[in-house]
Amino acid sequence: MLCIQFFRGKWLHLLAGNTFGDISPLAAAKAGKHVALIMLIFGFDLISFC
Repeated sequence: MLCIQFFRGKWLHLLAGNTFGDISPLAAAKAGKHVALIMLIFGFDLISFC
């Protein structure tokens, strides 16, 4: 669920370093998509190896 919300551009305040909205909204959305992709890859790896 967290991965989906990051990809949609929601809950970006949970990203490390963006707790006070220091990062511009465009940069935070881009970082959120990258984090979501990384979380998906690790999630599928975890599921496939267990």
